[in-house]
Amino acid sequence: MAYIITTDGCADFSAEYMKKRDLNMIPLMFTIDGKDYYDDKSMTSKTFFGMLRDGKMSQTSLINSARFEEFFTPFLLKGLDIIHVSLSSALSGSHQNAVIAMDTLKEKYPKSKMTAVDSKAVSSGQGLLIDLALDKKDAGASYDETVSFFNETIPKINSWFTVADLNHLFRGGRLSKSSAVLGTLLSVKPILKVDDNGKLVPAAKAKGRKKSMKALVDEMENLAVDPANQKAYISHADCIGEAQMLADMVKERFGTQNIVIENIGPVVGAHGGPDTLAIFFVGEHR
Repeated sequence: MAYIITTDGCADFSAEYMKKRDLNMIPLMFTIDGKDYYDDKSMTSKTFFGMLRDGKMSQTSLINSARFEEFFTPFLLKGLDIIHVSLSSALSGSHQNAVIAMDTLKEKYPKSKMTAVDSKAVSSGQGLLIDLALDKKDAGASYDETVSFFNETIPKINSWFTVADLNHLFRGGRLSKSSAVLGTLLSVKPILKVDDNGKLVPAAKAKGRKKSMKALVDEMENLAVDPANQKAYISHADCIGEAQMLADMVKERFGTQNIVIENIGPVVGAHGGPDTLAIFFVGEHR
């Protein structure tokens, strides 16, 4: 039976990519300046991060199981099996709600296969994982082979971030107020990673923006498998110039040519804030 891969908005794919790969996405919701929005590309990154720079606060909400049922049902009615890839369950309850929805739908569609994959990743880490799996699917991989590929590849997806403003991490509960204030005064930029459990955790510190960017490339050198010949992703929160600089640093050090630059969306960006910069690649381990 034919199958599809679906995901949520936190994969931070462009609308052009999703159309090209025929990838279906269920958007999450965010609230900013008192208004509710879906992260369906209707608000540009520049607009969203401009509002954050102006002092507006943003909050996010997960996808409930009823919305997942509505999202999955049309594919099942077409006779398609489903592999849904969610953002890390350590960062959101949306994955568990996808599981609940599938358990309910399996009673109505007992002949259909449905698998909810916990990417244990976010933003373009989740995106890189899906991109590689779509390549496998397009090459003829079966449903079970693609599920196996996800399970084998998830522990190898590296996600490394640096942020410009520590106060957004403080507001999100990922940094103490004293650390945020002291770090801002000293121009300390934290280096964060997504660990084996899918949690965003501090990994190192760098003094200043340029050194924090170098630290991201250093981590790729330490961990990446054949960095010259793999596909890497760079995502940014309305700092395209620095994203291109980071891509140039990667190309210069490793000779990597296949680098994809994407915008960080509002749901992920609400926690990291403007000028967040991240790199994603496949390693021996995280």
